[in-house]
Amino acid sequence: MPPQHESAPTEDRPLDGLGVAKSPLSCHRCRRLKRRCDRQYPFCALCCERQESCDYPPSRKQRNRPRSGHVMRKPSLLSPRTSSRTASTAGSSIQASAVQTASPHPSQYDIHYQLSELSELDIFAASFLNPDDNFIRAQLESAKIEVSITEAVSSLVGSISDIQTIAVEFNQNIYTWMPILSHQQFQETLLERLTLRRAELFLLVLAMKLCVSRPTVARSALYTTVKEFYISVESSGRLSILILQAAVLIAVYELGHGIYPAVLLSVANCARIGVLLGVDNSLTKLAHTTEIPWIKLEECRRVWWMILILDRFVNLSNPKRHLVTSDPDSDSYLPVDDAEWDSGISKPADAVQLRFSSQMNIGRFARFAHAVPLLSQCISRVDEAPHDTVQLRRTILSLINLGEKEGVTKRILFCTLNAACYM
Repeated sequence: MPPQHESAPTEDRPLDGLGVAKSPLSCHRCRRLKRRCDRQYPFCALCCERQESCDYPPSRKQRNRPRSGHVMRKPSLLSPRTSSRTASTAGSSIQASAVQTASPHPSQYDIHYQLSELSELDIFAASFLNPDDNFIRAQLESAKIEVSITEAVSSLVGSISDIQTIAVEFNQNIYTWMPILSHQQFQETLLERLTLRRAELFLLVLAMKLCVSRPTVARSALYTTVKEFYISVESSGRLSILILQAAVLIAVYELGHGIYPAVLLSVANCARIGVLLGVDNSLTKLAHTTEIPWIKLEECRRVWWMILILDRFVNLSNPKRHLVTSDPDSDSYLPVDDAEWDSGISKPADAVQLRFSSQMNIGRFARFAHAVPLLSQCISRVDEAPHDTVQLRRTILSLINLGEKEGVTKRILFCTLNAACYM
């Protein structure tokens, strides 16, 4: 026997002037996506047009989502007008079974049905399913799943004074060669993040603590806790620059301690998150064309430059040498001077494009980023004969010489640049 399905409610529906049945309430989908529903019964015009499942609440008390036992109905392939004419001929006591039989397996053909069954609607997931939806264009987003902060995580993070101590130690040891987060911005937003973005802040603090730690074994208890907490935060649907910075710091730790293949996967994951957040576009984005504050735009640039560097650095020793990020073009902006940016006195006009980097004095991290295109050429031309790469070797030696001259002038060492070039 064919499977039996629950039919639509049989109560009488009011008719409009054209004799079309009207529901007193908007359908579930239009309510959730904040759309204007015409309340035509059994399927509204918007759901018919988009070929989406349409379901009306039986009463005003049930306005969030259908009951667990209620079957979602997918509108027929008829146009909204045809569907309205069919509904009007059936009279005021229309039943959904008389118009269309509900599908026994809606999840097999309607991906929107699967999305509607999720407890929380994530804007990134929704953008993949229907990028043109008004919900996405309006940037409406529901609350994320709450992340449980375990006692182990809380004890490792400690109090506010402990967080500030970790930040100071990080800036004294790691920031000098990897300045991807602003110390000033971190201190100014600490209380706000503790209140509104506690899980993301704790993850970043743990990643900072991991980088400055000196474990006796690479896969220490701290590393295991940080990785587990990172997975928990990421699985909750949260994606932000804080999480991306934490992911980069975890990848740096794995690279420094030779944790393979985890570091390859971590770098690839950083690149994916960066693309989702649009951080990759920050290299060519001008400050006056975006609403992002200058200090945050520069922070995004630095994070993406670090991802580019890590992607090429880990592939220098990888036999397959498969990059997950594209090379920056010549119009990409390099990071500004590290000390000026961290102190908050840098300006958007201080940023130098990659094509002019050899002719200008730039900061240590910017000169490190200057080596990215050369590293890409080394990876792509590794199998060529030595006489074919003479010019490439000369260019690398010129960059090393340029870094040494700037180091004498500024009284700093370009250790990261030399390490990358001599690889």
